[in-house]
Amino acid sequence: MNNAFWDPLRQHYFCYFRGFHDKDGNETRDTTRGIRDVRVSTSRDFRTWSKPRRMEFVDSPEEALYTNQVEAYYRAPHLFVGFPMRYVDRIQQKVSLMALPDSVHRQRRMNFSPRYGSVITDGLFMSSRDGFTFKRWNEAFIRPGPERDNNWVYGDACKGLGMIETPAEYPSAPPELSFYVTEGHWKDASPLRRYTIRIDGFVSLHARQAPGELVSKPLNFTGHQLSLNFSTSAMGSIRVELLGTDGRALPGYSLAESDELFGDTLDRKASWGGRTKINVPAGQSVQVRMVLSDADLYSLQFQP
Repeated sequence: MNNAFWDPLRQHYFCYFRGFHDKDGNETRDTTRGIRDVRVSTSRDFRTWSKPRRMEFVDSPEEALYTNQVEAYYRAPHLFVGFPMRYVDRIQQKVSLMALPDSVHRQRRMNFSPRYGSVITDGLFMSSRDGFTFKRWNEAFIRPGPERDNNWVYGDACKGLGMIETPAEYPSAPPELSFYVTEGHWKDASPLRRYTIRIDGFVSLHARQAPGELVSKPLNFTGHQLSLNFSTSAMGSIRVELLGTDGRALPGYSLAESDELFGDTLDRKASWGGRTKINVPAGQSVQVRMVLSDADLYSLQFQP
């Protein structure tokens, strides 16, 4: 719930911790009627801290967040990722609430404190480029899962801090990311469940079979190759074009010259007529145009 770490890029500590605010957005100590939120403070020396401020979100509704699990992503340390547990009180939907697993035990908890039976939780994903304003995906990243005798309770989908790169079960498959999540909070000792996702696989740019197109914001080019982490169907594809500052395709890197990319890989180089080397001066501003069909793009990176 309270999470602090040193950020070597920005040269200060970040601390993320629990807070509460009222319906008008003002900080409150009323933990009964207040809405749970996440606050952030920074420090150069871990002794003197900035005034805590409430984490800001882009295009996300007002929702209660119980934890934060924010950290710098090890493959792109300028990016912060977080996995807050969302706190949802379903006290008004008693028919569906009591249809969830073990209604007898749930009612016993509610007799002690209503929220111990009426609150259910899931896990979200969010990311930030400055540590203060986050893009939060409002659909659950971790759902409570198929109903069993001890889940769909307050405390489900609480992710532990950190991720571990682990080998895939199949020896020639690429490595994965593993992380650990609590469940079954109320009856016995809470077990941990290991989840795995593909590396960089938190969210994707998704296209159906009908082609979808994107143009990136201007990027300062460094390196000589463009690596893509993507997945397609057997019929799917990705094609890549590089645009100059005038919005026109750079000679030799047009969509017409692009090789169709398909497969499921963490690291495939974009190519044009079989050429993967990109001869663009370092620091030049370029935009990446992509056309995708039945494909998911997870990340891209300019490489040496």
